[in-house]
Amino acid sequence: EQLLHEQNKLNEILKSLNELTAKKKELLSITKNLESEYNSLIKEKEKILNQNIKAIEKEKKSKTKDIDNKIKLLEKELKASENK
Repeated sequence: EQLLHEQNKLNEILKSLNELTAKKKELLSITKNLESEYNSLIKEKEKILNQNIKAIEKEKKSKTKDIDNKIKLLEKELKASENK
């Protein structure tokens, strides 16, 4: 009878172990998917940031060019008024 009792305990332990192993596999799969999703989001974020930086640099270059042109025009006007 004690042998039967120990066998039942062992069976319960094995059942619990199998359940835990299955749960571990499930959680590993979920973790792997989350890591993949996280990495994709990081890459997308970097891509968007780089696009924004390029757009800002382009706008800065354009505005700087406009300002330089206005300065040259004002310098010409100043010289012209000085020569009068």
